[in-house]
Amino acid sequence: MNVLPQTLFNGVTIGSIYAVIAVGLNLVLGVLGVVNFAQGEFYMLGAFIVYIFFFMGFPYWVCILFALLIITVVGVITNQLVIKPILRKSFTTQILATLGLSLLLQNTALMIWGPTPREIPVPLTYKQITVLHAVGIYSTYQRLLVIISGLVLFKALDLFVKRTKMGKAIRAVSQNKEACLIVGIDLNRICLVSFCISVALAAIAGGLIGPITLIAPIMGSIILLKAFALVVMGGMGNIKGSIFSGYILGLVESFTAVYVASIWKDGVAFLALTVFLLVKPEGIFGHRRREF
Repeated sequence: MNVLPQTLFNGVTIGSIYAVIAVGLNLVLGVLGVVNFAQGEFYMLGAFIVYIFFFMGFPYWVCILFALLIITVVGVITNQLVIKPILRKSFTTQILATLGLSLLLQNTALMIWGPTPREIPVPLTYKQITVLHAVGIYSTYQRLLVIISGLVLFKALDLFVKRTKMGKAIRAVSQNKEACLIVGIDLNRICLVSFCISVALAAIAGGLIGPITLIAPIMGSIILLKAFALVVMGGMGNIKGSIFSGYILGLVESFTAVYVASIWKDGVAFLALTVFLLVKPEGIFGHRRREF
């Protein structure tokens, strides 16, 4: 049996999640100039919020909406209490603050839900898309939903930053903060909106991947490391580069799992990222640029 179509499909599925996480991380880096080590924890919390509301009897799409709204509110609070006070602090202070937030959220989740992985038994996870069997792809509707949702999110973000007044202000701040201050752009408001978009993307990603994989309080740690590498690989501040890099990493992992061994997929992925960054540290597009 030809496993290539299935391998490609699986790679694009997980690549969609990587891309969404990396885009959110890059958005905060490009606009606020802060490396958010807690991004993985917002991803984890999004998955657990969906888990809670799903077992309360709410439809899956409503659970995703709850995760989006709750994490956005948490993002507002986090921005005011943690992010805003460190914007003009040293890079070391920013790292310690966001790393401390990451540990706080992760350990709080461990206290509430424990270390045991949990399952979100969404019906879409078990329903096969039979029409794809003809081309050698055996997938559930949940995996297709992940791919489609990723594309919709990227298009929505692109339209937002290019067509709306707020989006254009975000682009301007990412390129020249001093000039934005001169023309009267409210930097605090722009930073707040950017951070909330970032954590909301992470929450949606967690809610989408939760039914496919088991969820646990430590699930954000590994994906955060990959997201950081993807940000550098795609170019710091370059959103399109993060999207492209996310899909590449997903495909590398998928092909490794099929043609080498699934146990090696993370190792090979990190090795490939390391080699790429050594050979081309400026990123895929040749030079570091802040572009949306």
